[in-house]
Amino acid sequence: MKTSILVEIQETVAKYADIMSKVAGVNVEVVDENLFRVAGTGPFENHVNEDMSDEAYVYRHILETGRPQVIYHPGEAALCQNCPRKGKCGEEIEISMPIRLENRIIGIIGLVGSTPEQKQMILNDERIYLELIGQITDFITSKAAEVLESQKREALMSALECTINRMEQGILILGEKNMITMQMPQQKSS
Repeated sequence: MKTSILVEIQETVAKYADIMSKVAGVNVEVVDENLFRVAGTGPFENHVNEDMSDEAYVYRHILETGRPQVIYHPGEAALCQNCPRKGKCGEEIEISMPIRLENRIIGIIGLVGSTPEQKQMILNDERIYLELIGQITDFITSKAAEVLESQKREALMSALECTINRMEQGILILGEKNMITMQMPQQKSS
């Protein structure tokens, strides 16, 4: 399995999760599109770098639909019915939002209230929490886009260097249906 972009920027993602947790007063976790936990605070902190595909029913739903999800009663919600932790979830409320890069969901960030007090705090300012989680997803997306652009640039430079180093052998550039679109003859050495 190819390493996800969120794993590649894991340190940055972890910093954003930590900041968000401190500002919001709740726990935060981030998973990539493979349902691999990339970052987490509180009870999730000791479970970073774990595969969550056996229990991430809400996150799987978000990957499929692309829509944010607020679970007001974890363990009782329809999305929780097949979860192995149903009935012993330990979460009071969860706000989850996809992290998008261009037209692709690269991960999900979850804001989790684990106590009745945290749940009430989120319910009192739900719109603000949604805006906060949206801002953090934007920051993560910006960093991911920056890294991908850098990787594309490096690949282009590598291809250009390889082309220049092989000029003495001649170059063929193929287009659709493997038709020759450009031919550069072999360089004669002096």
